Amino acid sequence: MHTRHLLYILAFLGTVAGAARADDIAMIGGRYNVHFKNSDIYGDQTYSDDVAEIVPLSPHDAYIRISLWFFNGHKCDISGIAQWDGASLVYKPALQRTPSKSCVLAIRKLGGRLRLDDDETCKAYYCSMRGSFNSMTFPMSSRRPITYLPRLHASREYHAAITQWGHKPSPDPQKHLLSSH
Repeated sequence: MHTRHLLYILAFLGTVAGAARADDIAMIGGRYNVHFKNSDIYGDQTYSDDVAEIVPLSPHDAYIRISLWFFNGHKCDISGIAQWDGASLVYKPALQRTPSKSCVLAIRKLGGRLRLDDDETCKAYYCSMRGSFNSMTFPMSSRRPITYLPRLHASREYHAAITQWGHKPSPDPQKHLLSSH
């Protein structure tokens, strides 16, 4: 094979890989919800909802908001702009309190589940005592389109994330997400 042909093939594969990467965020974008029975130290039972929202903003960036509930009312809450690294959406807060213990949260599709991975560095900043993001999952079957985008765009969490990000979201950030349903 000639060097020129090899270069054309590599260029084509790079283009295909780039296109696949742009679609990957849209493939996991949406709202995930797990409704479950929860309890407290008194034995009282209640229902809780774990929620993850992923809103594609560009082929490489997405707004994320994750809210998880745990035993006795403990909770994890995080929101911001995550970047696609080729296999996962990775959230690294822009302002870290302790640089040696930087929060890094990865969100990826693993089989039929959306999985969160954290080496427990995010826990200290975003979770109460019994909470953790690490190894938490949402079934892909719980994925739905986000039908309340105007309300989400008006939220303080979204405004703070967009301001910190410093970019302008595309005019139709969910065009790929809505067409995949």
